Amino acid sequence: MDPAPLQQALEQLGQGLAVVGPDLALRLWNRSYADLLGLPDGLCRPQARYTDILEHRAVAALPSGSVDDYVRDQLAALAARTDPRTVVKHASGRVVEVERLWLADGSFLELARETAPPSIEHGRPSEAGLDHDEITGLPNRNFFLAQLEGSLANGSTKPATMLFVGLEDFQDVNDFLGHALGNALLRGVADRLTSIAGPDATVARLTGVEFALLMPAINSADDAAVFAERLIHNLQRDAIPVGSTFEIDVNASIGITRFPEDGDEPTQLMRNADLALSRARASRSRRYHFFQPEMDEAAKRLGVIKLELRHALERDELVVFYQPKIDLKTGGIIGMEALLRWRHPEHGMIPPVQFIPVAERTGLISPISDWMMKEACRQTRIWNESGIADLKLAVNLSTVQFRRQSVIGSITAILEDTGFDPEKLEIEVTESVLLGDDDMVTETFSWLKAIGIPIAIDDFGTGYSSLSYLMRFAADTVKIDASFIKNLHESEDGATITRAIISLAHSLKMKVVAEGIELPQHVAFLSNETCDIGQGYLFSRPLPGPEFEALLKRQPNFLETVKAPERRHGLDDRRTKSDD
Repeated sequence: MDPAPLQQALEQLGQGLAVVGPDLALRLWNRSYADLLGLPDGLCRPQARYTDILEHRAVAALPSGSVDDYVRDQLAALAARTDPRTVVKHASGRVVEVERLWLADGSFLELARETAPPSIEHGRPSEAGLDHDEITGLPNRNFFLAQLEGSLANGSTKPATMLFVGLEDFQDVNDFLGHALGNALLRGVADRLTSIAGPDATVARLTGVEFALLMPAINSADDAAVFAERLIHNLQRDAIPVGSTFEIDVNASIGITRFPEDGDEPTQLMRNADLALSRARASRSRRYHFFQPEMDEAAKRLGVIKLELRHALERDELVVFYQPKIDLKTGGIIGMEALLRWRHPEHGMIPPVQFIPVAERTGLISPISDWMMKEACRQTRIWNESGIADLKLAVNLSTVQFRRQSVIGSITAILEDTGFDPEKLEIEVTESVLLGDDDMVTETFSWLKAIGIPIAIDDFGTGYSSLSYLMRFAADTVKIDASFIKNLHESEDGATITRAIISLAHSLKMKVVAEGIELPQHVAFLSNETCDIGQGYLFSRPLPGPEFEALLKRQPNFLETVKAPERRHGLDDRRTKSDD
């Protein structure tokens, strides 16, 4: 289809319009969209990052606030599919309303239109959207921050407590019941929080699923803990009525910060409360957390990673490493797993455990994972066609990556661009992928199988999947988690579980890969149990492309090599395995 007529039609619209893909990349836009939002020339371009657009909007929407907070709030609203309308007020007084509409494939439209400047009554804008949340009627972040600034500007030294309350699993409500009932639930939560907090408190809605409570009457850490426990109990005790049909149970996590112990600046206190909330959400044992100074240092490191990760691809700082897979019958290399590394010019090699979660939260995982798969396919085809080896490439997709609506299109484009044989590519997914949306998972698995791409279940045995899941999704390979392999020679339980997984997989006509092999005893046990493939530091650590090619050219027999007493490679540095 010729895009020119479509673009001409977009330019004739009386309002700004943009289409953003599920990977948060800009697909279509018109000039009115850029003009109304004050976006600089060149920012709107094919595949431009939506986060960059949000940053520029933040300057107009929150001239005295935090750009990071605004971007984070907008991304949170996107993830939860809440707050379909936002207001951008320019310094000139121009007010632009932006409405967001979601499409079936995970993309969304943004419609921008100019509205009349708000009238001013009693020194405050009369439109609720500028200082109050349209859905709940509570103060919004801007108003809450102004209230906090006013309280501290009075020179008060009296201790006070602030709590950030985050709702869990709210997206499920929107997905299954729709946004109208989701909004009704938010109003119910707002009413309950206001009731529990009492008349002296200030309660606000900060983002799609986060609320804030300023509690001037709570002066000690013990009192704050007691109140947090009571808040969680009251939210969970009775389901919240939604509409005339449903009642919904609410789960929440709480972050707590205290004035003046944790800071004396409003933005600092709010940031610290947010850090404490993040810790509470990550904790499996506690539903609330107090701010601690080490959280700030961790957040600063995370902030640096987040900022610089956006440019890592452009600066060619990301590299693909390869860890060989060994045939446990012949000892030869039959394939490898592609692993991503970030070679930072100042901080050296940054392990994936530090930057992959950041990429998943910020939407950068899509372009990064697509680049890695494309580069690995390109390089593997070169090795296969040069006669060095006949290799099968394994690429791991996380739950976030696998659930992208565009994952099928991305893999299709990569195979077409590189000319890579789909039968030489293996997609690894963790057990958690199997436990989600059965229809979506089944559709993607069926497509992968139809074009000849094998599927491997990674870290098998650590999740909650069962025999029925393995049979339903017809995986080709099971990878036994390294935690079972590690203690094979010492733990009878580990040996029993490993033996059972191998037997189960073979009965279902699946191959078995054992990862995390570090000792010759592991190889002896696995070979005796007819495990098919081995992977681990005993054979080789992950290697950059040139070193892996040199290894291929040597054509080592690893079964013979690991028997030699002088063979120590991998044992000495195996404790860095967490970098994989």
